[in-house]
Amino acid sequence: MQFRLLGPLEVLTDSGPVELGGTRQRAALGFLLLHANRVVPTSQLLDALWPTDRAPMTARKILQNAVWRLRRALAHASGPEDAPELVTRSPGYMLRVRPGQIDLLVFQQRVAEGRAALAAGDPLTASVVLRDALSLWQGVALADLVEDGTAWPQLTAVQEKRLDVMEDRFEAELACGGHHAVLRELEAFVEAEPLRERAAQQLMIALYRCGRQAEALGVYNRVRAALVGGLGLEPGRQMQRLQQSVLTQDPSLDLPAEVAARRDHAPAEAGQAPEENGGHEAADITGPDLALAPTSRDTDTGVTRDTADTADTDTRDRATEEPLNPRQPATILMLRFQLGAEFDHLPPKDIDRVLDAVSQLAREKIEEFGGLAAASIGSVQLGYFAHSSKEACGAAGAVRVGIAVRDCLSIPSGPLAPPAPMVRGLDVHAAGTPR
Repeated sequence: MQFRLLGPLEVLTDSGPVELGGTRQRAALGFLLLHANRVVPTSQLLDALWPTDRAPMTARKILQNAVWRLRRALAHASGPEDAPELVTRSPGYMLRVRPGQIDLLVFQQRVAEGRAALAAGDPLTASVVLRDALSLWQGVALADLVEDGTAWPQLTAVQEKRLDVMEDRFEAELACGGHHAVLRELEAFVEAEPLRERAAQQLMIALYRCGRQAEALGVYNRVRAALVGGLGLEPGRQMQRLQQSVLTQDPSLDLPAEVAARRDHAPAEAGQAPEENGGHEAADITGPDLALAPTSRDTDTGVTRDTADTADTDTRDRATEEPLNPRQPATILMLRFQLGAEFDHLPPKDIDRVLDAVSQLAREKIEEFGGLAAASIGSVQLGYFAHSSKEACGAAGAVRVGIAVRDCLSIPSGPLAPPAPMVRGLDVHAAGTPR
């Protein structure tokens, strides 16, 4: 039995979802799950279920009936090995469950692991673990109860932690040299949360490392205006110092050379690259539902700040100058964007816009990682990666492209997601030619 809080409240078993009854029962279960394995006083439960001075005279009896029905529903649906216990413990009730049964507790455990890796100087591991933790979210915590007007302080704290963890992941990605990969997501995050200075600083650094100094300064100006206008406060000293560093092009903002070198030559983050002596199927990278607003794509301009990105800027020229050699070992990459059902109902002009956007994204990432954008047919993009002793293995570059495109499309669910997602998934296939 699994309990889902990071989205609509759900209780799932091998046989399917468990029927939880009406709003009071669902709210009681949700509140007990937020305090799993702890005694919740009856008075606290009553306050959670009814606003102050609006509880009926029979509120305690209603709560007792709701608890009784929940016990019966959970006992009927669970097996002997994973049966939760909803017990009466003075001065209230306690729900006993294993930590692995509640997505919120799993999220907290993975966050602790990711933050430990980040503190230990391992941002690559941290980014993978934190991304995995965030993938557990399916919307606003207890979204169905929130829709009915529930506004518990505990829910606000859970939502804030999610935002904190997103910023931790951005920090890890930036430390790995992934400023291109997280740029779109950072822009969406800062637009939705304009008062969070840490995320704004991360966006400024990402833009600066992409060679977009003026836009980085523009972020500072927008955040300052929001802080002054909304709270009457100036940005903190750390953000003010960052603004000065961007203005003066402080070398401390550049991606360290050793990180840039490690990024270019490190093994792929996911999947295995084909063998140098000629493998076939290299990797199949898939992700959760992905979202792309048809008008959200802009072309990055300017010269990037770290040495690896500087090399990337002339990839297109290098690719066109060097003819394809059919005898040279290479990796062929195919990206296929899974378009949502809404796509078929768009006007022709908007269909072209969506296809142009995904094609442009794919081309940019293929060229960024040393490949040649070979062909584009509808929602399918082909890329060519030559194997060269002077550069990173072409197969590894192909896998990195798949990860980078997936990350660019993985806009968070909930309030940060576009209203009408067009891209629902991404298929990535790579095959190596024999030597």
